[in-house]
Amino acid sequence: MMPDESQFQPENNAPSVTPPDADDAWASVAPTPIRVAWLAGPETFNRIGRLLQPLAVGLMDELVNVTIFLPERADEREIPTLPIDVIRFSRTGWRLFRARTVTQLATEIATRQIDLLHALDASASDQAKRLSHATGLEYVVSSYSLLDAEKLGELDNHAAAVLPATEAIRQALLQTHVVPPDRVHLIRPGVYQVSKPTCFRDTTKSVAVIAGGQMDDFAAYDTLLQTFNEIKIRNFDCQFFIIANGKAETRIRAAAEQMGLNPKLTFIDRQPALQLQGILKSADIYISPVTLPQVDVAALLAMAAGDPVLAPADSTDDFVEDGKTAVKFQPGDSRDLTQKLIGVLEDRDRTSAMTQSALDYLREHHSPAGMVRRMTAIYRQTVESREHATAPSRRSS
Repeated sequence: MMPDESQFQPENNAPSVTPPDADDAWASVAPTPIRVAWLAGPETFNRIGRLLQPLAVGLMDELVNVTIFLPERADEREIPTLPIDVIRFSRTGWRLFRARTVTQLATEIATRQIDLLHALDASASDQAKRLSHATGLEYVVSSYSLLDAEKLGELDNHAAAVLPATEAIRQALLQTHVVPPDRVHLIRPGVYQVSKPTCFRDTTKSVAVIAGGQMDDFAAYDTLLQTFNEIKIRNFDCQFFIIANGKAETRIRAAAEQMGLNPKLTFIDRQPALQLQGILKSADIYISPVTLPQVDVAALLAMAAGDPVLAPADSTDDFVEDGKTAVKFQPGDSRDLTQKLIGVLEDRDRTSAMTQSALDYLREHHSPAGMVRRMTAIYRQTVESREHATAPSRRSS
């Protein structure tokens, strides 16, 4: 049965445990109002908008005022639905970031008395660097991909911090000396979570198995299709959904048709994260067929929605721990994926226990409150360090 797209409703989370990598000393800084410019690239909110929603909500409670600077024509569906100002700038300015664009945005930043610049991902780092030089403000950069270490290069002294989303990304940044080690701070994305597993709740309906991600890797999706076909041949009562688009989509659809999967398989265009969360909450199982260099946001949202997750064995996401929070399979090995999926389908007690363990892990390491606390501490430490260095403060408030 097709999962409905009812909106995901966040539930109250238990207090998160501060990981040992967090700087506890920063959390003691007295709360004072600060103003932060969020700098985004054309695809930033499309990729990580669902991770920024709880951060924006929490920062309001911490007296952090956010203004978003966004290229025109960028997808704005995932921009937080809060009283946040959005300043758009021309796309030509995004590509070349010409002097006129920098001057215009620097004037806007000065008018709004912005205290700090935050590049929400590596795609906005050049923008942050140029605006930092034009305004004299420091900047921080969030990193969600292993490829960022090479992309960012060695940042200048205006870079107050780089904020990797996973331990693997943190190690890559340290190895390439993007900034001094004491400026690299792990901040895992926080997500709203359900309290209990949502899989297999309605035994009168077919099991909904969802796979997602870019359909650029034909081999990975061919492995997935072979598994779906084997599950169909073995007469498991499942309905399959692939929510994705990509360069290999035509070939993948043709392969599915050749296998005779179409009555059991539905292709759905890639969904905005807001819609995807609702779909995932109504699903039973989520499969991530492709190994990604960036944080697998869809898998994280599926786990938070109470679904058991199957992911490639070479996944570097912190939240994917084989047997504890997810089931790993060998990439390109349809037999292994089939065996693992059958195990999830047949041993439902074990699957539910693992899914509950995953939710417990997320509450401890990926709570919105923990993310907000760490980010607020970094913002405040950076702003206050600058104010102490340039006393008297430029602000009257």
